[in-house]
Amino acid sequence: MTKRKIDQLVAQWRGMGPVAWAEHAYGWIGPDGRPITLSDWQRAALSAWWDRRADVSTLAISNVKKTGKTFLNAVLTAWRWLALPGEHYCAGNDLDQSAGRQFKEVAAMVQRHPLLAEYVRATRNLLTFEAVLSTLEALAVDATGNAGSNHLTVSHTEAWGIQYEGAIRAYEELTPPPGAAWGFPALRIVDSYAGWLGESDTWHKLVDRGLAGERLPGDWPLYLARGSGLLLFHMEGEDAQRACFRGSDAERERYYAEQAASLRAGTFRRLHLNQRTTGESQFVDLALFDRLVDSDCRPWAPGDGRALYFGADAATKHDAVALVGCAYNDEKARVELAYVREWHPEQLERLAGGVDLEGTIGAELAALAAAGAVAEVRFDPYQFAVLANQLSAAGIRMVEMPQGAQRTEADQMLYDAITAGSLATFESPALRRAMVRAAGKETPRGYRLEKRPGDDLVVALSMAHAGARAQVGRWWIS
Repeated sequence: MTKRKIDQLVAQWRGMGPVAWAEHAYGWIGPDGRPITLSDWQRAALSAWWDRRADVSTLAISNVKKTGKTFLNAVLTAWRWLALPGEHYCAGNDLDQSAGRQFKEVAAMVQRHPLLAEYVRATRNLLTFEAVLSTLEALAVDATGNAGSNHLTVSHTEAWGIQYEGAIRAYEELTPPPGAAWGFPALRIVDSYAGWLGESDTWHKLVDRGLAGERLPGDWPLYLARGSGLLLFHMEGEDAQRACFRGSDAERERYYAEQAASLRAGTFRRLHLNQRTTGESQFVDLALFDRLVDSDCRPWAPGDGRALYFGADAATKHDAVALVGCAYNDEKARVELAYVREWHPEQLERLAGGVDLEGTIGAELAALAAAGAVAEVRFDPYQFAVLANQLSAAGIRMVEMPQGAQRTEADQMLYDAITAGSLATFESPALRRAMVRAAGKETPRGYRLEKRPGDDLVVALSMAHAGARAQVGRWWIS
């Protein structure tokens, strides 16, 4: 195809808009090699933008999971990249710092396209439509690198994950610049389901601003905040499931029933009802924990030959002190609880600076080590550093697990083990009582225990389980 014919085709795409382009023979080519058919809600959202394109600088898509919101984002991003030659970006968030899913959708479509496969040069993070020198680039979270760009489009997907300072600043740096190109103002496209209260503020403020605007006529929930150039599509609850699910009614009912049964209640509300949650709930269903009790799982006793992986949770003021040990059973390919001990505040001798850790948990670990029962001890250095240095000097392997990513990974691993049944326990009323009180919180980096009085044994179990599980060689946390 000659350059002139390509220019004519691009001009035709520009004139027909994203809906007609997507379903055109040279539009978005699906995995079956044929043009796609947009769903009714996708067509309504894109048509609303097209009708108001001269006044809209941000299009926000707020909908439940598995309805095609990221795909809709990808379609509009691809159309703008092809029809409006210039710089276009797909931006990452805190959870996706490389090529985002919308960029990958566009890149995969290009490979299937009868024309673009020939005229687009593709690298891992850049698509260049060489016939018109238009680029679509996947950006990592880098506010400095994004500053000063003169882009025509920026696309953000799963914007609930814009939570930390780097991603927030990158989002702000990519504010659509003023002016117009090819008769179109620059556009920010943002999609997501709900995030966590107090943690997904960038996304929630955008949605709230849209909902405060004018609801447009018609059957679909579209809102226009005229003063700020924001157009919002927002659906939630079972209405969103019924109206937007991609599949039959039977498939929809089966999918959401399975999701409700397998997800924590707060997770289900956030993902599948598009409702904001605090992310905090009981750490695990107690029935799942109770089923872990196994008569073959026995407490450690002197002479049984097992070297245990301990988790130590210590306090120097008003909380309890906990020590939990686990072993990995190679024959049964599982972690087994082997030791549980807790010192309550009233049992701890008070010293000038707090409780006597050396004379309690320190003495216990020294005795266990002398009996050959200690493979390693994992601990939070915040309260345990001085004693840990003493124990390390005595030859005990001590591994720091500070509050942060390592502990979150360990807590997520413990939750997964409990729900999957890959942890075995003996009857421990003290640990069970602690599990009743334990609360968990969803975070962008995983599910973690909310540290509060009374859950010391569960925190110690999380560290001990991580130490024992590390022996498999697949879950190393150190």
